[in-house]
Amino acid sequence: MSTNETQWMIMLPSGRVIGPYSTSAILKMLQKNILSGEERIRLAKGGEWIAFIEGPDFYEALLETVLIDKKNNTSAIEVVSQETVIQKNSKPKLKKIQEEEGEKTIPINSSELANYDWNKKINIEVKGEDSQPVLLDLEKPVQTSVNHSKSKRVSLYLFSGALVLVLGLFLLDFSGSKKGEGRLVLPKWGPTKSTLDPESQKKIQIALGYFQQDTYESNLEAQSLLVQVLEVTGNNLQARGLLCLVYRELWPFVTQDSMDLEVFNRVVKTTKNQDPIGESGAYCEISRLLAMGKVNEARGIIDYYLSQSQSVNNSILIALKAEVLGRTLEYENAVLFLDTAQKLWSNWVKLEYLKGHYNLLLGSSDKALQSFETVISKNPRHKASLIQKGLVEYRYLKTTDKAKETLISAVKLPGRVLRSLEVKAYFSLAQIFSEKRQNQEAKMYIEKAYQLQPGDSEIKASYIKLGGDLKKSGAQLRKNSELVYLGDQYFTLGDYLAAQAEYKSAYEIDNLNAMAAMKAARALWLLSQPGDAIDWLRKAIKSDKKLVDAAVLLSDYLSQRYDFHGAQEILNQSARHNPNSHEIFKGYGLIEFRRNNLKVALGYLQKSLKLFDNDEEVLLLLAKVLGGLGQFDEAQNFVIRALEIDATNGEAMVVYGKNLAQYKGVSSGISYLNEQIKKFAYTIELRLALADIHFDLERFQDSERLYNQVIEFNPKLKKGWIGLGRSQQALLMFQRAIKSFIEASLLDPSDAEPVFYLGRLHMDMGQPQKALDYFQKAVRINPFYPGLYYQSGRAAIAIKDLNLALEFAKKERQRNPNLADSYLLAAEIYDSNFEYQKCASEYQSAIKLRPQGALIYVKMSRCYRLSGSVDIAESMLNVAASIESGLADIYKEQGAIFESRSDSNSAIVAYERYLMLSPNSKDKDVLEKRIMDLKK
Repeated sequence: MSTNETQWMIMLPSGRVIGPYSTSAILKMLQKNILSGEERIRLAKGGEWIAFIEGPDFYEALLETVLIDKKNNTSAIEVVSQETVIQKNSKPKLKKIQEEEGEKTIPINSSELANYDWNKKINIEVKGEDSQPVLLDLEKPVQTSVNHSKSKRVSLYLFSGALVLVLGLFLLDFSGSKKGEGRLVLPKWGPTKSTLDPESQKKIQIALGYFQQDTYESNLEAQSLLVQVLEVTGNNLQARGLLCLVYRELWPFVTQDSMDLEVFNRVVKTTKNQDPIGESGAYCEISRLLAMGKVNEARGIIDYYLSQSQSVNNSILIALKAEVLGRTLEYENAVLFLDTAQKLWSNWVKLEYLKGHYNLLLGSSDKALQSFETVISKNPRHKASLIQKGLVEYRYLKTTDKAKETLISAVKLPGRVLRSLEVKAYFSLAQIFSEKRQNQEAKMYIEKAYQLQPGDSEIKASYIKLGGDLKKSGAQLRKNSELVYLGDQYFTLGDYLAAQAEYKSAYEIDNLNAMAAMKAARALWLLSQPGDAIDWLRKAIKSDKKLVDAAVLLSDYLSQRYDFHGAQEILNQSARHNPNSHEIFKGYGLIEFRRNNLKVALGYLQKSLKLFDNDEEVLLLLAKVLGGLGQFDEAQNFVIRALEIDATNGEAMVVYGKNLAQYKGVSSGISYLNEQIKKFAYTIELRLALADIHFDLERFQDSERLYNQVIEFNPKLKKGWIGLGRSQQALLMFQRAIKSFIEASLLDPSDAEPVFYLGRLHMDMGQPQKALDYFQKAVRINPFYPGLYYQSGRAAIAIKDLNLALEFAKKERQRNPNLADSYLLAAEIYDSNFEYQKCASEYQSAIKLRPQGALIYVKMSRCYRLSGSVDIAESMLNVAASIESGLADIYKEQGAIFESRSDSNSAIVAYERYLMLSPNSKDKDVLEKRIMDLKK
């Protein structure tokens, strides 16, 4: 242990304190993943416990541990870099910020922050090496960021990487000609001060000014300033909330790999921890959901906050609501919300730009043109509006010469826009020049369009027509993360076929784009193509082993198909690259929950929650697990926590209602769900849960009626058809049940469940051969589906093919050696084949694996009796009676045992009791005759 270095104590996540260790020793432990970074530290001589990320000595090593794939030696220098320059050999420092009418301080309250008046021009005075002041106008993209006031130790390679990144960001053409993409920047969190210093307040003010300009470059500047604020005051919620909004604006342009996702998730996670139900936490969560294409989830959170009196006039939330409406094709309502937002914050030019975009989609080209011109008047460097203006002039107003002038100005303007919009500009220019028979210029622009979007068949055809050479275009060398963004738009609209095509194109252009492969998998899963979905997730993991979300999603999909071993192996592999990830622990918990290993699931989920205590999925899984263990009070506490985070969460309401029905009575659960249905009429999960409760209570007429209502509400809901079929089967409405199961199967041919239920139905109908055919079809669909071989074996017994039945028992045992089903099936087979000793042995094995009801002990007693072990048979009956003394079969078997001992009187008493408990038994006539014979 070095005596010259600072000594530290370490508190493990379990609460155990170890140490002291020197700084260099801790750095080595971080680099080797011995420590995860989730531990806390303090000086050995005393002081407060702090997170690793708050210790400047460990920050860089911790970030490298999280964001560097050591195997591939992939550096995350770009993520941590914040040193910037105006020009070569220049190191400016921020001196002061002033407004034309005097210095002002920005309001810090989040609602005031959103509605602050930014009409006055702000200037920033900086000094270069010559000490001469230079005024930078916020109407133009600023070519600098402020150096860290608290920069500590920066290694040479980090500084070099920072310099390269900055030159790449500010000196290269943002039209997409540079190699590589930008990255999100993670703050080195500063101390948790309660108030902002004046300089940080002004930086937030400037950052908001940049944010309202709505360009990629201005958002980069906003990000830089907000990161600096958070490195001085790490818990400032206003800066955190605005940084999340900036991240969302930058998301279409960054690489979107595990490093960017980790940065985004860390800021969201830590902000939600500090502000679980406040507006800043909401901004972060909504921004992340929208960036991930989860529009419906984002909409629920936005609606909840806008229903609160304190947020009803929040311009940011209203604007986010407008964007959600636009992404779900509700353009007219979107424009109305944008009008409202603009009254509260007139200088956020994105609002006017979105109005123009939505009006264009509504066919109001005049209104759209007016909006784009308004944006340009406020920010002449708003490249997207200039392109849109040119497109309107060409495609709608037919003013070709004016459109040509506008579009040429737009594509020459420095700055970066969405690739899809840039493609439209180049393609339109190619068409304009082609119409004018200026083929050389047309070819130049169509080649640019083709290089940006080689998958577009119309562009490709035009390129070839104008003499383009596909092999020399270089299009396949370009990264195309914006295709992912376009895919997100299709995904939001439910057009999963179009979405997966965009995601696949992005991946084919850049096979390191793991996010694109993962999103393609999600779309393919929803298209009922599970095999392809699983293949694409494997591609995602191969491309980026640190993309935890891909591994967890693959594990989820495999466990949904009951491939628990495969699911666990995927998580094991991911855990090697992502130690101590709360997502990994959540994945393990989900697997064990689906396996019904509730106590094991509980342990994993508790570990996950300890690492991130505001994960709604973990909270709800814990509620389900604890409900399954009968710990309903604790279960409901977790549901309540989930509802506090998102009061519109339909799954949380379902879990709450079902748990309520379990421990406070069915009527309480049903009343709760009915009340929620009144409030959230479009939340189909609530109606389905109500039907499920009635089915579980064997109220089959009610459940059939409710499932019918669910299907009327959503005819494509597979679970509704399956529930309806099961209810109809219980009501002996066999033909209707067949139709319902077939409808479910047609909705998702890749799912074995409805086919399995068709097999069970035909068993009930006394058609074992048809049942066997359906079971075997289900095996071909998904050999992992539980109970298939067991039910196939029962069907084989029914058609008297005991050898086939035994083969199914063996397959069931190979597939699930730790489950009782194969032993129960084998016992039935040996019983049918008069091999009673083997029959009894199989029942014994089944009981060891799974506690059984009284009937199993009765069946085992019969096998022991017929094998000659009468005393053991009697002891088995005693166990059965202790479990369920009113079970009629106990007394039938008891009578047989008494008969074997020639105790006729006791046998008669036992048989009579059997007939009393089961007066309509099939063997009633046989036993009554037997009683008469015994009385003679």
